[in-house]
Amino acid sequence: MEYSFGFSWKGFIIVLLPMIPNYFHFLFPNTLKSDISKFNFDSHNAHTVTEYYKKSQVYNLGTFTAPKVQEKYLKLNENNKLLLQTLIKKCAQFCLEHFATNMPDYRLANKVNFCLITLLVKEQKIRIHIRTDGLLLSSSILNIKKLPNHHYNGKEWIEIIIYDSSQVDEAVRLIKQTYDYHS
Repeated sequence: MEYSFGFSWKGFIIVLLPMIPNYFHFLFPNTLKSDISKFNFDSHNAHTVTEYYKKSQVYNLGTFTAPKVQEKYLKLNENNKLLLQTLIKKCAQFCLEHFATNMPDYRLANKVNFCLITLLVKEQKIRIHIRTDGLLLSSSILNIKKLPNHHYNGKEWIEIIIYDSSQVDEAVRLIKQTYDYHS
C-alpha cells in the first residue's frame, strides 16, 4: 500500500465543503441554510469524513460516485428510492461505516463487510445479503434464504428481499442483530 503525505485539493475540499453552509448562515442569518454540503458516495470518501457527516450522508442519496449503483438507483421508482433511503438511514444509527461500491452494491461494515444491499431494478426490489457466520436469524415477516457458499468472505450468508415499507424495520432488526454479532 502506498501512502502520500502531500497536499491534496480533493482532500482539502472534502474537509472544507461541509463548513460552507455554516458560514453562509452566519453571514445571512435570516436565510435558510443552503444544502451545498451534499457530497457523492464512494468507498473513499465514506471512510474519510467524520462521524457527523457519515450520519448525514444518508439524507443525500441522490447521487452516487459509484456509477453502477448510481445507474441502478436512478432506475428505481420513487417508492423504492425512499425505501432504500429509509433502510440506510435506520442502519446508519448503529453502523457508521457504509458506502456504495461499483460492484454494484451498497455495503455496511464494522470489522467485516457484513451486509450487501443490491438494487434489483427489473423487479423493483431491494436484495440484502447478510453475513451470519453461525448466527441463527429468524423472521415471521421476511423470507430468509440461506445462500450457498460463494465468492463472499465469511462462512455463511443469508438473503432477504424487501419491496415494501412495512418490511424495513424487520430488515433493520436482522441487520442490527448481525452487526452486534460481528462487533
